[in-house]
Amino acid sequence: MAQASNARRPDDTVVDVADASRVAAVFRVLGDASRCRLVYALLRHDEISVGDLAATLAMSESNVSHHLSVLRAHGLVRFRREGKQIFYAPDDEHIRLLLDLTLTHVRHGDAAGADGGGVS
Repeated sequence: MAQASNARRPDDTVVDVADASRVAAVFRVLGDASRCRLVYALLRHDEISVGDLAATLAMSESNVSHHLSVLRAHGLVRFRREGKQIFYAPDDEHIRLLLDLTLTHVRHGDAAGADGGGVS
């Protein structure tokens, strides 16, 4: 009887380099606390103007606009222009799932006594 090999063979369960790079890019973008706060604020509204978002988070409009442009470049938010105002919204429900799961994971670590420290 042949022994089962512990070596994994490439198949659909392995993420290819291109997809892994794209996932890493999303996490790099969301690795900024201000951007996380922006996305969470966007998730609380169907859409919100830059000015209202800045007021909600006590940030300058230029800072909010900068972070929103980075989020938009990575497909995490979309915008709609109405006259001179621009309204932003999360791009889709995947953004909510991603952040909710990450927050659940972080809070689970807190409850388990993890120090919440840096990356090992």
